Parts: sequence; structure tokens; C-alpha cells
Amino acid sequence: MRLLVFSHKECWKSDASPTKWATDGGFAMHMDYLSKLFDETRIIVPQIDRMPKGEVFFTNDAITILPVKVWIKRGILNKLFMPFWLLFYLPKFIYEIMKCDAIHAPIPSNIGTIGFLLAHLFQKPLYIRHCGNWFVQRTKAEQFWHWYMEKFAGGRNVFLTTGGSKESPSQKNEHIKWIFSSSLTLQEIKIFEAKRNWNYPFRCCIVCRQEKGKGTEIVIEAIHKLKEKGMNFKFDVVGDGSYLETLKQYAIEMQVEEQVHFYGKLNHEEVLKVLQKNDFFIYPTASEGFPKVVLEAMSQGLLVITTPVSVLGQMITESKSGAILEERNAEEVIKKINVLLSDPNNLSLMSENAIAYSKQFTLEAWANEIGSHLEKSWNVKLNRV
Repeated sequence: MRLLVFSHKECWKSDASPTKWATDGGFAMHMDYLSKLFDETRIIVPQIDRMPKGEVFFTNDAITILPVKVWIKRGILNKLFMPFWLLFYLPKFIYEIMKCDAIHAPIPSNIGTIGFLLAHLFQKPLYIRHCGNWFVQRTKAEQFWHWYMEKFAGGRNVFLTTGGSKESPSQKNEHIKWIFSSSLTLQEIKIFEAKRNWNYPFRCCIVCRQEKGKGTEIVIEAIHKLKEKGMNFKFDVVGDGSYLETLKQYAIEMQVEEQVHFYGKLNHEEVLKVLQKNDFFIYPTASEGFPKVVLEAMSQGLLVITTPVSVLGQMITESKSGAILEERNAEEVIKKINVLLSDPNNLSLMSENAIAYSKQFTLEAWANEIGSHLEKSWNVKLNRV
């Protein structure tokens, strides 16, 4: 079976990659494992120049990258030129659609939107994975994606949304289902299945795109207040973003620049190495879909301190491997750190709980769960991972 994917994820040529293509983040890993379900997977993505850091390779030789050029990346001109861009590439898109057996469109994404609308037009079996926060629609585009999924889910339309809950994502359409997200293989979890040495000084970290809503500044303030109390925690910050320079300046203002280390963007293997050096993953985020980085931290035995947004509260409660913040402020972070440290004999058990819990959410399990949904709705037999 041949799958055609429409994605906005920027990719580039890389001689170091076995497929000669790379990107950043979890997209390449997701496509590698999703493509194992199919005989051939062809992916339409925008091509850019090579990125200097955080490179992740596509490794499955059943994947073919079909690059397109985005004329203007952002802003009002992007929207104005989009119809002309679409007309330019439409013959290529139609050609690929006529050859494929099914279409996958990750959203939010302009290109993903084009993909699922063309799938609708050509009546192709369609799989949409909604990767944002299902319950938050701030823009007209988000409102449209939400409406479309609730309107058309069912039959040969498999619509999954990233997150998790005991309740269905939609009360309007029972065919929309939850799907977790992952960047971990079972082997990666097994490699680090070892007990941690819980000795002072402790280290904590955060891994995410550095934007204000993620709460990195809250942790920096907590590091400052802990220092005043004579507790010199180390804090590793991984990821780039529009708020990164502000955070660096804030660390200087808080006089903790010697304790806070900014790594910038790292690839998956580099992220795991940073996690392995730390004890706590502190994530006072304001909004999430399904943050796979929390699973990465748990897989390496870190205790997670986070907010109860999305599926995070459920994960911490079920795994018994961390603490839930009742408020998004530095005092609450310090309070939860002290609660965890108040029972030193329980730290190793909680770390083991975290590793065990993360094994449910591997890339292998992720791909097979998607495959089960597709087989049932499309009435086909797919490969197993």
C-alpha cells in the first residue's frame, strides 16, 4: 500500500543521512515508524537550506521525499501568494494523489490542509493527526480544522488528535480518537534502565521550544530563590525560540548565570544525553497537546514536576513519578522540589516508576496503534512494527 503525506515540516538534504534527507524534531522519527506500516511512503515537504544544529535523519529507505519550495514563509504575503503557489504545484500534487492509495495530513499546517482537502476532493482514504491542543482554537484556521474533523470523522476518514484522556476528544463525533506522541524506541529505554544516584547537588532541566508560555523563566526564578536558601541547583535549558535571548538576560539579572546552561537546539540523541545528567525535569507549561519530551525525561529516570494541563496530570498521577504544580510560580516549584526531597528513600522508586511507565509509549506502540485504526477503517491489512 502506498501512502502520500502532506506536511509543512521543513526538510533539507544531508549527505550524512542514509536517505539523504533530514529535518529536526520528532517528524523524521514519526515518518520512519509510520512508513513501516506501508510498502511505500512519499512525503511532500518544503525544502530549505541545511540547518546547523538538531539534525534528525529519515532512515527508512521506503520513504521518498518530494520537496517543494515555499516562496514566502510567513506573514500576510504568504497568505496572499498561497493561491498562486498552489496553482504552481497543483499538477504535481494531483499526479501524486492519483498514484497513492491513501493520504496522511498532519495539522496544524497549510500544506497539510491542502492535502486533506485534496484527499476529500479525490475521495481517498484519509488519516489526519491533529498535533496541537485539541481544546484550544485561537485562530480561524484552528477553528476550521476543528470543525472539519468533527464534521467528517468516520468511515474511511481516520482522525486522531494528540493528547490523552479517559473521555473522548469530541462529544459531537465519537470517531475522533486520542493518540499519544513519542520519540522513544523500546531499545532506548532499555539502554538506560539503571538506578540513579540521588546525591546533592541536584540537577534539573527543561527541554522545549523556548517561548514564554513554557515557563522556563519560572524555573530560573526558582533557581535564584533556592540559591538564596543555600541550595545551588544546576539548570540545563535545551531548545531555541523567540524567548531564548530574554531568558539568557533574565538568568544574568537573577545572578544565576553560572548555574543555568543554555544548550540551544539539540537532536534526539543529544537531548537524551542531557537528560541522563539530570535528576528533575521541571516543566511549568501553560498549554500542551501530548508533550513527548516529558516521556523522554521519564524514560531516563527523571522525576517530573509539571502543571496538570492536557494529559500531564494523568501521566504523573498514574506513574507515581513526580509532582503536579498547583500554581505556575517559583514558590510552587520550590515547594514541590522540597516535597520530593523530603523522602530520600522514595526517590529511586519514583525514578524506576517513571522508566516503567514510559515503556507504554514507544514509537513501536505508537505506529501499531495507528495501524490498528487504519486497518479497521480502511479494511486493509498493513505491516506490523
